[in-house]
Amino acid sequence: MIAATNPEIQEAVDILYEISADEKVRAEYNARQKAWMDRQSQFDGYFKEGKAEGKAEDARNLKALGVSTDIIAKAIGLSPEEIAKL
Repeated sequence: MIAATNPEIQEAVDILYEISADEKVRAEYNARQKAWMDRQSQFDGYFKEGKAEGKAEDARNLKALGVSTDIIAKAIGLSPEEIAKL
């Protein structure tokens, strides 16, 4: 193990074990991790939502230019029914 040959890494490992043994510190760490994962999930949702809105806008623009629904569906990835609703 690298910690056996490197004193700095061994010190970090020792601190990690010390922190891990403290239930309060571990609970705080878990809360921070959960908050971070929740925030990442929220950002992923915003990205997907923005991407869907962009597709709808592109489809509306192509439809306004007279492009056929079949071509829009192939180019944008929306169904003909979704395009008809725009």
